[in-house]
Amino acid sequence: MMDMTLVVRPVGDATVVTIAGEIDMAVTQEIRDAFTALSNDGCPRLVCDLAGVTFIDSTGLGVLIGGRKRQLAHEGTFALASASRSVLRIIELVGLGGVFETFPTVEEAVAA
Repeated sequence: MMDMTLVVRPVGDATVVTIAGEIDMAVTQEIRDAFTALSNDGCPRLVCDLAGVTFIDSTGLGVLIGGRKRQLAHEGTFALASASRSVLRIIELVGLGGVFETFPTVEEAVAA
């Protein structure tokens, strides 16, 4: 099992949450807690940088959906950036392609 790392940093008027490693049941609570804290703190724009994600399971997808829902409930935005082809393929296969706003790079997500 590969460890997961999570880094939160401001970029322009957005907050970028960089996740690396595997997003599975073992780490979803840590990610959920970070998303919840950011939403509760009034973060208007959240960009989730997935460049370093090597694997995502259904619980990982669930935590991303939850983060998006929470942001929208707080009148914020939620975007995915830099996801690998394999992660994007999983998102598409489960029918979530039209749910998430996705960008090839963090810079493009922040500029949008």
